[in-house]
Amino acid sequence: MKRIEYDDNAGNIDPFLRNLIQKKREQIANENDDTVVLLIGDTGSGKSQLSLNMMQEYMGDERTEIDLIGLCRPTIAKAVQTVKNIPKPRCALFDEANINKRDSLSKFNKDVMDLFMAIRGLNIFWLWCNPSANMMDKFFIEERISAIIYVKKQTVGEGEHQRRVFYFFKTKKILQILEKYGNLKTKTLNKVKKKYAFFRGWFKLYDGKLKESYEEKKQERMKDKSDEFCEKYGEFDKTFPKTVIARKVDVSTASITRYFEVLRERGDMIEGTDYHATGGVIKFFESSVPKFIAFKEEMHRNMATNKQNETEA
Repeated sequence: MKRIEYDDNAGNIDPFLRNLIQKKREQIANENDDTVVLLIGDTGSGKSQLSLNMMQEYMGDERTEIDLIGLCRPTIAKAVQTVKNIPKPRCALFDEANINKRDSLSKFNKDVMDLFMAIRGLNIFWLWCNPSANMMDKFFIEERISAIIYVKKQTVGEGEHQRRVFYFFKTKKILQILEKYGNLKTKTLNKVKKKYAFFRGWFKLYDGKLKESYEEKKQERMKDKSDEFCEKYGEFDKTFPKTVIARKVDVSTASITRYFEVLRERGDMIEGTDYHATGGVIKFFESSVPKFIAFKEEMHRNMATNKQNETEA
């Protein structure tokens, strides 16, 4: 196993990984193919930070955008839609998609696997962060996984030289581990890393242009999950936050905010009946949903009418 020494002038990823990414960009373009790289590791290991650095290296800092990162089903779908319509080179990141054996029979998990099996000519570099590689079967690894990067929860160095380490496994070695040990659990890869890994590299925390928007997106995702839990199991409150109402109406939370201001101004959204405000936080009753839906339809009709009038003019 190669061990890449730290170079203070190398930037946020080691030069060996940077060279591999550059070669992969050329290969994808020349062979008209896609590549899937799986990054695994415990929570807090830094796999998301490494994947963001890799995306930046592959596309360039100016071309990276937040819509290329998926943190949940809707944003994963958004990332797929976005990446296939941008100029090359193309890269998308599925962060903590959590496709695992426990949920292996779910329709979404099957659809994600089918997606990777089907799209091979869009010239996309897919980065896929997950807690474990143990959800992958042999056939899927052989057909679609180009490499697995195990990010160890380990920090070395101090101050501005502080960095984290990872182990890069080629597909052939991953299949050998699966054959010998019968699983690809994180603890298994950690145990055999020195024997089977191609090299040990290093990276620093991501500090590119998406740093702030990525953290905001991650915070929003965590808030959505807590809202979903409270909506499902809570009997203490019959009101709902904007995130839940947005899902019911099938619009963004920003749209709900805009709709609410107009409806309240018109007197169609009544406090105590459709919503209540406590400490500056607004929550909605179920009665608000049909009003939001009706307003959304009204907006769509107005847009269609305006478009037709412009055409006739």
